[in-house]
Amino acid sequence: MKQDLGKILALYPTPAVLVGSLTEGRADWTMVAHVGIIAHDRLLVSMMKEHYGAQCIEKNGIFTISSVTADFLEKADYAGLHSGNDTDKSRLMAWHPGVTGAPVPEEAKLVIECRVVDNYPHPVFDNFIVTIEKVWAEDSILDAKGKIDYRVFKPVLFEFPTYQYLETGKILGNCRQLGKNLGKEGEKA
Repeated sequence: MKQDLGKILALYPTPAVLVGSLTEGRADWTMVAHVGIIAHDRLLVSMMKEHYGAQCIEKNGIFTISSVTADFLEKADYAGLHSGNDTDKSRLMAWHPGVTGAPVPEEAKLVIECRVVDNYPHPVFDNFIVTIEKVWAEDSILDAKGKIDYRVFKPVLFEFPTYQYLETGKILGNCRQLGKNLGKEGEKA
């Protein structure tokens, strides 16, 4: 039996990411959990307009998305707790400018440099459509073929409405292989 939960946002958990933006040569860090893929070369990052980081992105058009892992989750959570409007978060972690000039945090194992190509405005949120300009990955999370090994990497997920973090890592099966066990009618062969 299923219960009617009404019109709620139930598409969770989502990746927890740290967004790095620039303001007057200083880095600002914001924890974000509303991100998505809209094409193989485009991402969507949704941030409340009032976030200092969203204002920096609107102004500069560049930023980084860093997948959060357990080893720097505390700092990422801090970035989400405090607004850049009243807290200077530039020294929260060491960083260097990437090819776009956006801040690349040293602690992140996977960082995506982005350039804004559009904004789908909502009354409360800026929804940045971005291109992927460069991806940086630590050797420690790559397999022998140079691909990201998510069993080793273990990015953190954010679950709403409980406001809890989860860790990934377990493989359940191979995509486009599990369904081969079913016959034409979707029943066990």
